[in-house]
Amino acid sequence: MKIIVHCGTNKTGSTAIQDTFAAKAADLRARGVLYPALDSYTHHTRLLFACLADDEMWGSFGRNDDDKRAAGVRQSLDQWDILRQFVDDSMPDTLVLSSEFVFGLRDGSLKRLRDRLAEFSEDIDWIVYLRDPRGHYLSSAQQVLKFGAFVKDPRVSQLYASKYDKFETLFPGRIAARVFDRTTLTGGDVVTDLASYLLPSDEGEPAPFRALSANETLSAEAMALLSEFNREVWDTRRMPGNAISKCVIQAIEDEERHRRYTKPVLRPEIAEVVARVHAADVLALRDRAGIIFPTFDYDVAAQVGDADLADLAAADRYATLSVGEIVDYDPDLLARLRLRSMQAMAKRLSGPKPTTESAPPLPAAAASASAQPSAPGA
Repeated sequence: MKIIVHCGTNKTGSTAIQDTFAAKAADLRARGVLYPALDSYTHHTRLLFACLADDEMWGSFGRNDDDKRAAGVRQSLDQWDILRQFVDDSMPDTLVLSSEFVFGLRDGSLKRLRDRLAEFSEDIDWIVYLRDPRGHYLSSAQQVLKFGAFVKDPRVSQLYASKYDKFETLFPGRIAARVFDRTTLTGGDVVTDLASYLLPSDEGEPAPFRALSANETLSAEAMALLSEFNREVWDTRRMPGNAISKCVIQAIEDEERHRRYTKPVLRPEIAEVVARVHAADVLALRDRAGIIFPTFDYDVAAQVGDADLADLAAADRYATLSVGEIVDYDPDLLARLRLRSMQAMAKRLSGPKPTTESAPPLPAAAASASAQPSAPGA
């Protein structure tokens, strides 16, 4: 049996891969591929908990006391037992596991994961999708803004090269790195690309699996509105997954499906900062792994030196950017999005409209106002 571990990275369609493979598990199994459902999640991140150092559990996975850590390890060990039962029952040709956290594991944790997998099979391949750092930064900044007020510092490096080198050192020749870009992905889609990697078609056509889900891309106005809202409600805290912000996000996404807002594009200065920070990384990936990001300027990257990086490190203003400093948005469209989102949330909270017969009469002033035509573009 071959084992293939999809390692992420984040912001490269991991959720779409996981949701689609879980939904298509029966189709995959008919072709000798097991994508196991170990719990209600479509990913396999909990398998990692039995492989992590204590401080990794605390720092990266929120198990911030001994009881939570111990519970996480117990859950993980239970899932390893469930996985063993799946494999014994299915006897697949290929076992596929997915967690976007694998690529960032420390050496020791990665070795422990490999050792546990080796109990099933020694034939283990690792596959990771890497995104142009500028696109990754913008997508990551959007994700942060969904549940917090502040903009991600563009000087934070993804450390692609060192993470890739770790896999190549531990498992020579067993890490496959692919570029997350529509122009390079099979079928222009990450799910189709991975399915084609797993299930090469005899006819040379992409394997028939396309994404069943995808994270919504926020407009530039939505980024500004979420920053504004979260600053008022949560101040300096970031509250991942909270129900209040989820309600706002839903209202924004509903509005953006019906009306056009501004597609976010990084301001040139910010795009240049991200590119300079990652210059050594992208050059190393190109030279050592043949990874080429189609729109990255490698000539400029080759000119970035230590003095440039020192200047960036000293530029404290990048730690406290506003949304308007990384993308351009239209203030009028922001006002419209704010109004429409508030109206949608108010409507949702008020419940179903009363029937005509039971509705009380409007006061004269309100009735007069309701008869006025709405403003253009409202």
